[in-house]
Amino acid sequence: MNKITLFLTIFLVISTSLNAQYQQISDAKELDAIKCELSESYKKILCIECKYQMEKSVALLEEKTTGEGQIRYKKNNPEELFWSSTKPYESSFLMKNDSIEIKNNNGTQKMPVQNHLIFKEIAQIVKGSAEQESIIDEKNYTTDFYRDGNNLIVKMIPKKSRMKTMFKTIEIEMNSNTKIIEKIVITDGANNLMTINILDPRIELKN
Repeated sequence: MNKITLFLTIFLVISTSLNAQYQQISDAKELDAIKCELSESYKKILCIECKYQMEKSVALLEEKTTGEGQIRYKKNNPEELFWSSTKPYESSFLMKNDSIEIKNNNGTQKMPVQNHLIFKEIAQIVKGSAEQESIIDEKNYTTDFYRDGNNLIVKMIPKKSRMKTMFKTIEIEMNSNTKIIEKIVITDGANNLMTINILDPRIELKN
């Protein structure tokens, strides 16, 4: 490869990398409009069901683990969150009425949400969203908004030190027009990365 070809190759790689970077939304009026749209979209939701594919990367290891399953969220009467995994092994949890039911190869275990740190924080995220009528919980998270082509990305950073030990950042990627979530990327306190791709979402809306 001659020097000119090498230079052009490097230039194209750098240009592509720069263009791929998210564009942060900083205009106050645009941010208010986006938050309003998200709130209006959330208010209309009664139930969400979807499939998911998950990939987890451990910071100190090269290998990755994958999984898949289903998620169901019902907002009212009563509010409940059901998450099942079919791969790499079968398990599920149901969060309902401040209690959690976990099923796996060891059987079924029921406990108050408050007794399980991880599910307690998940419950707080769900509860915070319901109280603020938006999928964005600005009470417990610092939020930044970005554009990536036709998608909107919300980066959430926990405000409480206890939550920071579990979640360093949560990035929610959604279609800008439909406001349907397509991907969630979670970086935990040890810099391990979990990417959840949302597939075949089915949404029940208020009439």
